[in-house]
Amino acid sequence: MSLVGLVSDSLDTAFAQIGDIAKSVTFTSVATGTYNPTTGARGGTSTAYTIQKAVVAGYRANQIDGTNIQANDQKVIFRANEITGVTVRTDDTITIGSTVWKIVRARKDPTDSLWIAQVRQ
Repeated sequence: MSLVGLVSDSLDTAFAQIGDIAKSVTFTSVATGTYNPTTGARGGTSTAYTIQKAVVAGYRANQIDGTNIQANDQKVIFRANEITGVTVRTDDTITIGSTVWKIVRARKDPTDSLWIAQVRQ
């Protein structure tokens, strides 16, 4: 088995065992459309995906610089296979409970198994 396969299998096991640490969140992918000069609006569509197991955590005090990472920012980590074929972008949002958070930064881990998103209200 390759190292990527081993890591992916380990992450499957970890997320299966995560229990009450995990939260269900809604990831909304926003596709911006064309600009309408008459209305001044930009059309577009959005697609919502329910992510059953996401880990939501704050940043450590020494990581918060007030610019790139602000005091109330959160980190949301979830399995990439929960939204197969979708790229997480800064136009997208994650809803935790009833609060909508804007994605500020997002990246996949080196094995492409996890999405790690920095979100802000």
